[in-house]
Amino acid sequence: MKQVILVCLLIGSFQLMGQNIGNSSFEDWTFGGVIQKPTGWSTSNEFTALQGNYTVEPDSNSFAGLYSVHIKTIDIGTPAVPYPGYVVNGLLTPNGKNDFGKLSYAGEAFPYKPFKLIAYYKFTSNAPIEDWAYAYVLLKKYDINSNTSINIGFGSNTFLNPSPTFKYFEVPISYMVQGVTPDSIVVAFFSSYPQSPISGGELWVDKISFDYTGSINENKNDVKIYPNPVKDYLIIESLSNDWEYNIYNIHGQKIRSAYTNDLKTSIDTKEMKKGIYLIMINSPDGKFTQTFIKE
Repeated sequence: MKQVILVCLLIGSFQLMGQNIGNSSFEDWTFGGVIQKPTGWSTSNEFTALQGNYTVEPDSNSFAGLYSVHIKTIDIGTPAVPYPGYVVNGLLTPNGKNDFGKLSYAGEAFPYKPFKLIAYYKFTSNAPIEDWAYAYVLLKKYDINSNTSINIGFGSNTFLNPSPTFKYFEVPISYMVQGVTPDSIVVAFFSSYPQSPISGGELWVDKISFDYTGSINENKNDVKIYPNPVKDYLIIESLSNDWEYNIYNIHGQKIRSAYTNDLKTSIDTKEMKKGIYLIMINSPDGKFTQTFIKE
């Protein structure tokens, strides 16, 4: 009986760790006309190929298997404007212009709750100033009351520094809505930060998977954040006098960050747009994560 139970537990564990997105190692590709993309993904080629340039292509320089996905930032137009290459799982609608907000329309079915995305990348850039690649994860769920999808969680710590060889990286996932399992996921990679792209960067990504072990929050009772909702000032009280906070919007973009050695601090939120935000606090006592609403 013990052996049967152990086998069942092991099978359940393997099934849990095996939940992944389609074509997660970029082994399958679709070609035809101006189409050149990993099967099941949308790419910047849908726009740049019309200009005579492919910004996404398969590359035999891979971490595992036959191919990795190779993504490039190029100059387009006159005068030249940097255009970051990207891949995003699922069907991207609307396509065309490199609008970061359109990512919320992509994705695929994914009724699971991972704690982090893990993969391998390398990134090089001949840009004259510091450049990074960018990874993005968004978990969503359809809401029948509003007849739209709401954002459940997102990936943070997503800037990828230059690395001449393939390097392991992970994207921790924070959940803005607790107790809800998503029904779809968006995963995207950019060869430069899409809000301020720089030409010259090349990104390779391979072997994507998800980690379902760990914990979503490591909240400590010694941190208080109020008021919530907030209008003008967000107050943070902590028993530690050496900590930092990071505030993210629903797209996973870090919009505010600071260190403090005060037990109580006030954050001016008057200029922040209305919506849901996530604040993450790191201190010697541990980590604290909480969502708040800006009115």
